[in-house]
Amino acid sequence: MIATLSWLFGQWWSPIVMRFFTANIATSILLKLLASSPKEPKWIIERLSLPEKFSVVKRQTLMFCFCMLWACIFAQYNDVTLLTPVILLPFLIGGANAFAVYAQWRAADFNLSKTSLLSIWDDIIIMTLSYYYLGEGRFLNAGVWTGIKISSIAFLLLVLHDYKKGLKEKEAHKNLSSSVATATHLKFYGYVLTYSVVWGVAIFLMRCFAIDKMPMGIFLPGWYGGTLTMFVFFFIKNVKKEPDVLRSQPLMKHEKWLLFLASASIILSLALNYIALERTPATIVTPIYFVAEMIISTFVGLFVFKEHKRLDWQEWIYFGIAIVGGLMVGLNYAG
Repeated sequence: MIATLSWLFGQWWSPIVMRFFTANIATSILLKLLASSPKEPKWIIERLSLPEKFSVVKRQTLMFCFCMLWACIFAQYNDVTLLTPVILLPFLIGGANAFAVYAQWRAADFNLSKTSLLSIWDDIIIMTLSYYYLGEGRFLNAGVWTGIKISSIAFLLLVLHDYKKGLKEKEAHKNLSSSVATATHLKFYGYVLTYSVVWGVAIFLMRCFAIDKMPMGIFLPGWYGGTLTMFVFFFIKNVKKEPDVLRSQPLMKHEKWLLFLASASIILSLALNYIALERTPATIVTPIYFVAEMIISTFVGLFVFKEHKRLDWQEWIYFGIAIVGGLMVGLNYAG
């Protein structure tokens, strides 16, 4: 039995399959639960009060405290020395990761299914950088690039549709200006682009670290150390801006448990991703991840959190176009 499990985990695809469950199912559900802001209509994502925005930062800070704890336990278990200049590289990338995490939470709060569907953009960045700088373009073909073009068209159609949707909501809510109504929807795409660019570059660098055999016991504490440092800075900045905000909306017991579970799911997903990138080129791993997120995480958003009720017939069509493009990307690499 042990020999069989050892063989299974030794296969190049095993960390990819395990990551389906941790990242695309567990983390997607926990992320949506933790990111939600029930006190405001979901389409008014820029009208959150300071205490509500601070609540998001507070949750993220505690979650990454847990992540850092897991990472240090892992480093200690593997007898890794953290006092090394090499750890500064993942630390800096982890700092940028904090901005991406905040952006993803805001986007998922608005619409998890649409966020998952548009996750192709960080994958495009990863594949492009791997193509030009790591010489891994042999795993790509014309079908992949065609899929990218189709997904780009769907993205632009969704942006235009949401812009018009904002104008209609301005008419329905007379107290809103047209600029606020349309910016509310367009801000969602700003969040998507923010985390896509950061994670596209970050995961490409993860592949570089993996190729250079950076120990995971250094990478994980460095990454989460940078992320936690940045969130502590966000936390202090919000407290200085409004001291009373610290006492507003205290975290409930069930929220702390959700954050603890989310931290375990997140760090396990990152560790599995690192193992996969050690074994397999990013131009093979990335399309598989995208198809999994596009199907599993989008399904979770649409049907577990009932987001399908908020889609009109045009959005269903654009979703279909994006899925066709994504499938072409994921299933046409020359692996």
